[in-house]
Formats: sequence, structure tokens, C-alpha cells
Amino acid sequence: MTTIKKLAAASLLATAGAAYAQPVAAELILLEGRDFGGATIDNLGQPVVNGLNQVGVFVSFDNDTHGVWLGDDFIFRSTEVDDFALTGGEANIGVGNNGEFVYSPSVDGDDAVWGEGGLIAREDTQAPDFPSGINSTFHSRPSMTTNGAAYWVSGINDGFGGTSTTARQIYRQDPTTGAIETVIRAGDTFGGRQVAGFGGLDFDFAIAPDESSSIFVFSDANSPSTSDGTLVVNGSVIATEGTPSGGGDNWDNFDRVDANSLGNYVFSGDTDGSVATDEFIAYNGEIKLRQGDVIDGRTLDTSVDTLALNDLNQLAWIWNTDLDETLFFAADAADPASSVALLSVGDKIDTDKDGVADFTVTDFNAFDSEDLGFGDDGLIYVNVDVEDADGSTNEAIISVVIPAPGAAALLAAGGLLGLRRRR
Repeated sequence: MTTIKKLAAASLLATAGAAYAQPVAAELILLEGRDFGGATIDNLGQPVVNGLNQVGVFVSFDNDTHGVWLGDDFIFRSTEVDDFALTGGEANIGVGNNGEFVYSPSVDGDDAVWGEGGLIAREDTQAPDFPSGINSTFHSRPSMTTNGAAYWVSGINDGFGGTSTTARQIYRQDPTTGAIETVIRAGDTFGGRQVAGFGGLDFDFAIAPDESSSIFVFSDANSPSTSDGTLVVNGSVIATEGTPSGGGDNWDNFDRVDANSLGNYVFSGDTDGSVATDEFIAYNGEIKLRQGDVIDGRTLDTSVDTLALNDLNQLAWIWNTDLDETLFFAADAADPASSVALLSVGDKIDTDKDGVADFTVTDFNAFDSEDLGFGDDGLIYVNVDVEDADGSTNEAIISVVIPAPGAAALLAAGGLLGLRRRR
């Protein structure tokens, strides 16, 4: 090696070593305990992004009020409503490109969905898009596409006055007319497999930002419990429990799902293979990652917490590893084996860009589909628990920057240690 090359290599290693101990750069979006207009944040929902890459979050306060955050301020506060009592709210919401939103509070004590135009639907009333006398029993897991179309899971029974659910359906509210229609419901048939009644339709579903693709999970009404799991993409059955996965075992169950506007989709779940390798992430129906794989120095363990696919065909995902829960990023969703680890439980984060750690991440609060905010602007939003220098732990929404295309490849290969942010 020439003297110049030796000096360059030494300089790179020295720079890498110095940066290696630095905290992860992250932006603090919202923090439990912060005050807004005399009310203190006491709970945060899951981040979601619209087509303008603005982050939306459900926020509740210590005075029993709540609001919907979009971008850098609240676009809705429950105190704005006088004719209904809005209380509580689910973690998952949806936001559109023009100030539209949907979330699921209780309205006068009834489970409901609410949007920028007011009440959309509530339990114990006539179920939308069903014959007279069919009762709505719950409304849950709302989301929204970029044009403001709201989607959510709901339940029904065959009479008013009761809250027991006999079947589920997924609704869509048209952003222009406000009309509500079912997208998929108990009794629908896909590829000879029928959506079962009670509990048959899964809460994990995804609609592409431009509504061009959809992915649903349901139990087949006419199959035993060992083979009823069904995954449908754009109306076609893609995988069924008990059939070959393509990896030497069979599909067993399906968990987290997502789809993008390019027609691609991802899902996680288990196979019936060895418990040491049964958890997986599949891309367009092909298993790409398995439990036991080593990704960026971490061994994938028992469960995928959540995943998200953006319209650049990049993949973000959280998986339990031998080191702890870790947020990964793949520059190409078709090749998640080349993913890089961005943030792990135990890592320190710098939120004010001074190079000094402000918090330590103590947990990822991600449990379902739609629990990562991942747009097309190079940021991933995630709900975490963080501990400050005084030892206080609070919930927070933070954003993490994904590596530039060239840096991502080098990072995965171990060529730029300075980009790795260890705890």
C-alpha cells in the first residue's frame, strides 16, 4: 500500500472510531410531559405520514382532552366540539394531503370514527351499507389514503341494542361524497375461500397511498383452524395456511402487512417449520428474511413488531433481535437482507444536533401494521420510550434519517463504521 493510501485509510478509521461512539441523530417531534396550551401530553399514538410527508399523531392530554397533530401543529382538538363528548381514542389514525383526518374516539360513550367533517359512524346504530336492522357494534383501526379516503374495521350484529359482534367488515368513506361502503366483509369469496363470520377478518390490513393496491388477511369459513388463514392482495389469494411457502415449509399464519403505489407488498408471519426459523418477512409473496438470519450484525429473533413499505420501494421494519428490538432499513424492499440497523433499544439519541446524547431509547412502542410513519423524504417516524439524564422515562415520537443510497450499501458491508450508531 502506498504512503498516501495508508494515511487515507488511517484517517478514515480514526474518523470512524470517533463517530462510532456518538449518539444517533434523531428529531424529537412530540414528548410525553410537554405542555400545549395549558394541557400536558400524557399519551401518544402511532405516527403516520401523508403524501406530503407530514407526520400525523393522535395525542391525549392530562385533562381528558385530545387532538390530532399534523406536521408541526394540531389540526384538531376535541375541545373544538360542543355537541358531542369526545373521549379517548385509538393509537392509529389516518391523515390526508389536504387536512383530512380520521381517528377513533368514543362519542358520548359510543365507539366511533370521527373526521374533519365530524362524526362518520358510531356503534349501536344502523350499520352503513347493510340492510335495515343490522347493528354497528364497533369501529377500529382507522387509516387514510393521500386523497382523504378513510378506511377502518367495523363489526355488526343482527339487531339493535346489543354490542356482541357476529361479523366484521372493512369500510371506506369516499372523500368527495362522504358515502360509506364495505370493501370486504364476512361472506365475501376470493379464490374459492370465504371470509368467516365472527373474528374472521383480521385487523391488520393495508391500502396503498393511491388506493391502487390492497392487502387483507382473513380466516376461511370452510376450512379447519389448521388451514383457514388466507392472505389476499388486490382480490387474489396469494398465500394460505398449510400450503408450501416456497422455503421448504408451509405458511402457518400472517401478521403485519403493507402495500405501496407501485403494486408491491410485504407481509410477516410464521411458517410451520422449526421454531428457530419460522418467523419471516415476505416480499411479493416470497420469503426474504427468516428468524435466525444475521442482519447488520444482529440475529433476528422471535417476532416482527411492524413493517412499512414506501412508494420508493424502500422497507422499514422492527424485529426483536439477540441484542434487543431494532429498527432496520432496506434501500430496496426486494433485498431486505442488505438492510442496515438504524436504532436499537439501549441506543442513545441526540435530538438537538450538538453531538451529545439527550435520551436513551428504552423501548419501541410498535405492535401492529401501520405503526411506523414512513414516507418518501428519507425520514422514519417511530413511537419510543426514552429516558433522560435524570432517569425519567417518557413516551416520544421521533424521526430517524435513513442513510443516503451509497452510504447504505457501505454501511451494510461494514465499510463506514462511522455511520453505525451503537449504544
